[in-house]
Amino acid sequence: MAPTNMAANIAFENISDGETVHQRCVLVTGQCISSHSDEDFLSITSQDEAASITFPVQNWPISSRRFKALVILSPGTNVLTFQHNHNGLATGSVGLSLSYIPLLQNPPLHLVIMVAKDSPLTIDCPPHKRGGISSAHSDLDAAINKFRMTAYMWQALTAEDMRSKGLGRRSFRFEEEWNAETLSRDFLHAPGNHMRSTAKIHLIRSDKTVAELRNSNIAQQNKSANSARKNQELFKYFETALKAHGGPFASSARPVVAGLILDSAYSMEQDLILAHAALGCSNPDGVSLGMMGSHLAYSWPRFLEEVPACLMDTAIPGDTVGNDNGQCGSMWEACSIGQGAFLHEVGHAFGAPHTTGIMARGYAQDWPKNFLSKTAYCSHTNTESAVVFDRETKNDARWDLSDALSFKVQSHFRLPTDQRLGGEVLAAEPSVQVAYEEEEAEFLRLVISCPAQIVRLQFNETTELAPTVAVPVSKLQFTMDELESRFDRSQPLTLEVLGMNGKSKVVGNVWRLFSQVSFIRIPGSSVILQKRSCLSEKYQRSTDNKLKSWDWAVMLQEKGADGKCEFSVAAG
Repeated sequence: MAPTNMAANIAFENISDGETVHQRCVLVTGQCISSHSDEDFLSITSQDEAASITFPVQNWPISSRRFKALVILSPGTNVLTFQHNHNGLATGSVGLSLSYIPLLQNPPLHLVIMVAKDSPLTIDCPPHKRGGISSAHSDLDAAINKFRMTAYMWQALTAEDMRSKGLGRRSFRFEEEWNAETLSRDFLHAPGNHMRSTAKIHLIRSDKTVAELRNSNIAQQNKSANSARKNQELFKYFETALKAHGGPFASSARPVVAGLILDSAYSMEQDLILAHAALGCSNPDGVSLGMMGSHLAYSWPRFLEEVPACLMDTAIPGDTVGNDNGQCGSMWEACSIGQGAFLHEVGHAFGAPHTTGIMARGYAQDWPKNFLSKTAYCSHTNTESAVVFDRETKNDARWDLSDALSFKVQSHFRLPTDQRLGGEVLAAEPSVQVAYEEEEAEFLRLVISCPAQIVRLQFNETTELAPTVAVPVSKLQFTMDELESRFDRSQPLTLEVLGMNGKSKVVGNVWRLFSQVSFIRIPGSSVILQKRSCLSEKYQRSTDNKLKSWDWAVMLQEKGADGKCEFSVAAG
């Protein structure tokens, strides 16, 4: 049972008491009605049913009565207490009971750090992060802790985004191991047994030296002609190291890997980030890899306690580290670019193309909006801090709906209640064609269908009110009159159809479909002739009515008494 409320001043917006979840890190959002100061905060206590503490107490800020908090769960029942603190006093609390059931039957996302064979085992770190006198943010342990914390942030973000899209709270799980927990600072300093089942970070050694990895000719951001031919080399090096390591990374295991290159470094002399490439590729028959350099990892949080501070840190990174894409003018912006770009590449590993949101660099300024109720000043856009209202605040650090749907049908994201779809349904694209009733060939209709069901329909990039993810349909029809009453016939009418399996269909100009119908009816008869043709994807997506194409025609002939062919129009 959850604790009894001292005061009904905390309301959860995205989760319910008694809910069952399947990922270890959960994002909880809500309002603290009794809060009247941005100095207020929530403290979260985690216990099991026996009232034993399962995770150290965590504090999360409140802004304009709104809060967001990441919670680390333990398998089984988690009894959480959210307490509002004002001026050092607890003004009220509310309980939340969550059951965490890990889905061990689903394949995991593997977390891997690749190191050079002569690596110094350090990462870039600006001096004010104590990189020059302390290894707290720059040694291998720091890199491992930062990667693990970042991965759990990815997991929570994805699960919440899926939930908000109506797809259920689902995300990828990680390969875990029984090891010393690092997700809280308290585990480093407090005595006791801090062993937990936590995300495993694989360390694999490349057969390349640091100098070979840091060769400027293979640096992805080197714009020279020579580099352009070699900007895939680091990806190949990582793939080779994975396959040489074997085990879960054998091609036959078909692993999906998030890979971090430890030995990335910024060269001030060359003004170039070396040993870094942000690349991702899905290979259903082998290793799928999304990889990123470690050159921005200095800005990532090591522990849960550091998440708010890292995403609000407006300090300038300085001249000793790289300003990736010119968007890392502050520490929090460097954190957003580093964590978000890495997840972007993991998205590629899961098969997502360049769409919108995370797959279109939407994370650059919006990343913190997923985890905090207030943002910091952004140096790149020169915008002030602002309170985050999830339903109103623009946030592009989310998955495109088509990507979320394509993830949903993959085994890594499967929920126990999911209906299994057959291979043909999973691969089927929506169909768009002009049809007619057999007795009314002149009555043309635009027929849209999808075996996996349709969840979104857009005319001229404007989404129709129906269908939706919550209420999908298998088939839709529009008459010519209906469309002409809504849209200008003299302008191209674009159409995009999205199926529940993530597959989409784009028609550049619907009017063209009506003007090039697939049949003709022979006057004075019931004979209808059908055409069969091939249409290129480029032509179908185009909105250009002037594109040259081969129209079709039929010459009707019949044999005369002498056996010769004559034009049928001469008959009668």
